[in-house]
Amino acid sequence: MDTPNRPPHSPPADDHSTLWLDENGEPALYGMHVYPSNIERFDSDAPPYNQWFDLFQFASEWGLGISILPKSWYAIGSAVHVVFYPPERFRSSDTDE
Repeated sequence: MDTPNRPPHSPPADDHSTLWLDENGEPALYGMHVYPSNIERFDSDAPPYNQWFDLFQFASEWGLGISILPKSWYAIGSAVHVVFYPPERFRSSDTDE
């Protein structure tokens, strides 16, 4: 069960997902390999019709960065790799510039 004020256990349209941890065991990246036809349900009679918007809303709501990679190593040619990450993790800590 999801806890209030904490991210849900998985984002919308989650499929073939992996949580990558850093050397301290802290979450670093959350990747998932989705099939566009599962997200873009334009022929659906009921919502959600297009979950791409939900993915970006999820990232914004929880303060995560999101990257969409058109090729997925999970299913090359048929899946898209979606990566969520904490933006502060990749900010430079070098203040001498």
